[in-house]
Amino acid sequence: MLAFVFPLQLVAAIFGFLGRDVVAGTGMGLLSGTWLAIALVTLTAPAPGATSDALGLFLLLAGAAMLIPFVAAATSKAVAAAVLGTTAVRFALTGMHQLTAGSGWKTAAGIVGLVLLAVALYAALALALEDARGASVLPVGRRGDGADALGDGLDAQLRGIEHAAGVRRQL
Repeated sequence: MLAFVFPLQLVAAIFGFLGRDVVAGTGMGLLSGTWLAIALVTLTAPAPGATSDALGLFLLLAGAAMLIPFVAAATSKAVAAAVLGTTAVRFALTGMHQLTAGSGWKTAAGIVGLVLLAVALYAALALALEDARGASVLPVGRRGDGADALGDGLDAQLRGIEHAAGVRRQL
């Protein structure tokens, strides 16, 4: 996690923000930081499989924080919202397992983790095909601004940019 997941998601977060996509930037930033924390706690754990109250509380917080990009994505990007929402649930369940060491929480987190794997693989495939073909191949549930980004011309996408964070003088 420390050598692979954390750096890739950090780079994805940076490019998300550079691309002015608050959902991608925030979501990937939260994931990057969370995986870094999990890796560090795992590296310093007294024994393999040991639980940690601190990690449990952190994962509950990470799950709650993941709801912010989820809500933002839900208005225009259904597949991204599904990935972020499932991630929030997975973090919360894993956090409860860390706090209680209960096998039920661990099992539930594992099941949701498998669902998350399926949703994330679908999202990756759908978005990769969309990029390769220049058009949607698999449904990704774009609505509103998300759909406009693919269908409208550059002029429509630049409309109002002078009021956007990073362009105007102050936030």
